[in-house]
Amino acid sequence: MSNFPVDIVNSGGLVGGGNVGVSDADFPSGTYVVSGAGTATLTLSQNATASGTAVATSFSGVPGVTSVASGQTGAVLLVDAANVVGSRPTGWWRDRAGAARGFVEQLRAAARAGRLRPPVVVVLEGQARAGVPAGALDGVEVLHASGSGDELLLDVTSGASEPVMLVTADRALRGRAEALGASVVGPAWLLSRLEET
Repeated sequence: MSNFPVDIVNSGGLVGGGNVGVSDADFPSGTYVVSGAGTATLTLSQNATASGTAVATSFSGVPGVTSVASGQTGAVLLVDAANVVGSRPTGWWRDRAGAARGFVEQLRAAARAGRLRPPVVVVLEGQARAGVPAGALDGVEVLHASGSGDELLLDVTSGASEPVMLVTADRALRGRAEALGASVVGPAWLLSRLEET
């Protein structure tokens, strides 16, 4: 085992020469791209174990990584839209439908750009439902809660066949989702990725 520098680039070539020949890689749970998303050189948050035709190595940069983009630890990114939109004083309360529309557009743009890994599921409740029709587009699925948005979020979590990462700052919801096996992050995690250029 050895540590390669963070300048491993696509196709396994090292900046300055050499060839790693990576054929398989194992990323620790919670690994995410620190920098370089969408470019030839990526830096990860922690070492990953890789193997190739002639090497077995631990490294911080890896070619062609898409499966660990943006720190998503769950296979399904589930978004409590009311909580995330309501976390910032943007005037959303004056036009809940419009705020929801803009938020979902940001999610879809981030998914198209690779800053979020689909599938992304966002739950809308109340007046916000009028802003975006239910359905999937560009890797983002919109669900309309007929009653409590929290209950629909928990239903999605409990019914998911893959690990769920929930975005919310609601402490009660967080506790119930974690009891169902979900990982939970706050709105700031998601908003920082929506605001990247």
